[in-house]
Order: sequence, then structure tokens, then C-alpha cells
Amino acid sequence: MLKAIGVVTAIGGSLLLSASISEGRLPLRRTLTNRLPSLPPSLSVLRGADSTPGDSLKILFAVYPTLDGNSAYLDPIAFLRDGQLAELPHDDNLSSEFRKTYYDWGRSYRLLLDGRPVGSATAVPDDMLPCVRLQGDARLSTSVPLRRGTVFLATDANLNETLRVTSRATVRTEDSTLATLARVVYRQNGQATRPTLTAGTVIETPSEGRPLLAGSFTLDRTARHALFLLAQPTPRGYESGIVWYDTEPHPGPSGEFWLSMTFFALIDLDGDGQPEVVTQRIFFEGGDFVIYRRLGSSWRQIYAGGTNGC
Repeated sequence: MLKAIGVVTAIGGSLLLSASISEGRLPLRRTLTNRLPSLPPSLSVLRGADSTPGDSLKILFAVYPTLDGNSAYLDPIAFLRDGQLAELPHDDNLSSEFRKTYYDWGRSYRLLLDGRPVGSATAVPDDMLPCVRLQGDARLSTSVPLRRGTVFLATDANLNETLRVTSRATVRTEDSTLATLARVVYRQNGQATRPTLTAGTVIETPSEGRPLLAGSFTLDRTARHALFLLAQPTPRGYESGIVWYDTEPHPGPSGEFWLSMTFFALIDLDGDGQPEVVTQRIFFEGGDFVIYRRLGSSWRQIYAGGTNGC
């Protein structure tokens, strides 16, 4: 069960809680249908069916560098056209055409970190393997020092790349703020156990007086009751902006459950100067991406999809 709950506000050691706003199911592997207007049922559009010959839909990748820093693994997130996001092909028969188009020798993508260009990723064609139908390899060119856990975005779309965003791991006081908000969510769902913070990120943006805080939580090693929170500043403290909460059992080996959502990146997809939040959801043998857009003081999910897995 995935629930979108009301706003929780942390003010020092006290809390304010608004009424619940919605509740509903979100299937694990296939979430939203994100389709472009009049998108053809095949990838013929990649060959210029409705544009100039040789043109293609633009694309957004997640980029995972290898330890040597010279190469990377490309994981496609979504197609892009005119500021809109569209799902990747799920038909195995289209995988070959996708790979020929987006992993052609020398095809280059701008490498983005914290919303701005930091180099390039150049496709290196390889053989398609089981469970990696749409993923591919690339050579990286960047001056950014690569540390364990560094990830990028890459795209060939024309985006607003003037964002000045910085991110870092949370410290104890920020962990405490996130944990205060998380405990309320768990109590609302009948869980009084102290949650465990598995990942915390501080996100500094020019549009915010104080940073956004992103946190991932679970109750125990089974990863049931997984929670993702994006806390946004208010004049009186912090309140929950994005709340993703999952209680569905997801069996893995030995009866374990594998499910989590973490902050991945910020990127301005529609050019309005307000970055969208890209999160990554990981489950057993796969994963996908969920993207949120800010509308006033609230956030709306605008896309969920990706390569999923086996």
C-alpha cells in the first residue's frame, strides 16, 4: 500500500500535522502511464517519422561510473520531448532498435551533476544481455573527481543547465529533523517502532532560503514499511513536502523484502527555473525512477518508469 499523507511540520521538538489528503495503491513494477501526445506505437519516430530525417526523441539517462572513472553504465530513465516525459519501450522487439539509435558509435550526451554540465558520456555499443535490454556502456570525459557513490544524469535534450545546486550527506541535527517527521508517518500507519535512516541528503538550491532534506527510512532489514521523505523549510521549521510510503510485501530470497526509494538528482526539465526531484526506487532484481515537480508549496508526481529489470 502506497500512501500520500498530510503535511507534517517539525518545530524544534514539537510537531504540527495536517489532515490526510489522499491514499491509494501504486503498483511496484509498472506505475504511471506517461505517454507523449500521438506517440507512435513503435519506435519508428526514432528514425524521423514525425520530424527531420535522422532525428529522434531526446533521452535522459542515469549514469553510474565504474571505479576506474573512465567508463560508465547508462540506465535510461525516460524519453523527452518539448518538456514532457514519456515511458521507455517495454516491448522486447523494440529493444534492438532502441540500442541502435541511442548507443550508436560516437553518440554523445552531456553529463550533468547538480543540474549543470560537467563533461560528456559517449556511447560504446555492446551486446544486449538478459535483463539489460535498454542499458548500455559509455566512455566518460569529466574533470569531476569521482568518489564511491557518485552518480550523474546525461541527456541530449536542451535543458536549463544554469542551476546551482549542491548536495551532501546529512549531519546529526539534520538526521534528527528527518527522523522527527518520519516518526509521525510511521505512527499514522500504526508503527511505533523507531525507524532507521538508511540515506540522508542535504540539497542546497538558490531558490530556497534553507536546504531541502531528503531521507530514506525502514523499520528493519526486511525493508517493509519503506519511507522516503523530502522535507522543505518553513518559517517555523521543516515540513514534509514529498512522502512516499510503501507497506506491500515484496518477496525476495529467503523470504526477505527488497524495496527502497532514495534521492537521485535535481534537474530543471521544463525550463521554469524550479528543479524537478528525481528519485530512484530499488526492488529485488530491478528498479525504476520517480520524478516530482513542485507546484506552489506542494509536490506532484509527474513520472514513474525506467528499465525496471527482469
